[in-house]
Amino acid sequence: SDPTLPQGRFDFLVQGGLGDFEYARSSLVGHLVFPLSARMRMAVEAGAGTSWGSPSTQRLWYVGGPSTLRGYDPRTAGGTSFGRARGELARAFSFGRISLFSDLGWAGERSDVRFEDAFSSVGAGISILDGLIRFDGAWGLDAPRDFRFDAYLDQIL
Repeated sequence: SDPTLPQGRFDFLVQGGLGDFEYARSSLVGHLVFPLSARMRMAVEAGAGTSWGSPSTQRLWYVGGPSTLRGYDPRTAGGTSFGRARGELARAFSFGRISLFSDLGWAGERSDVRFEDAFSSVGAGISILDGLIRFDGAWGLDAPRDFRFDAYLDQIL
């Protein structure tokens, strides 16, 4: 994990259940972080997922909140499928990193995918202890157009 080299990974999920709600669902999320200079790094993340059968409310896909769509409340949109992307540019300082980012996310029914229904946001963040502690302020660009501040642990930059 040399920070001067590009880094990447894929997260693949397959899940299913039997009983009152019979369903299967899967997702694939890819992450790529690459250096631009000695103190600048760029990160991109993209993912999609879908469900089959009759998932319960807890097993639907959702976007919103710091892990999927910064600038929006958790579970802003949900459904049997989702798609999301984010990009981030960060500069390192002695105390940590300051970053600028943008997120895009959609969740809904697989049979009704419309990208004009996606939510987008822009914001800035500070991470310390090599990204272990993170503070983000983000503005939702689509209704509801709110500002949201989040403090959380372990994100892409």
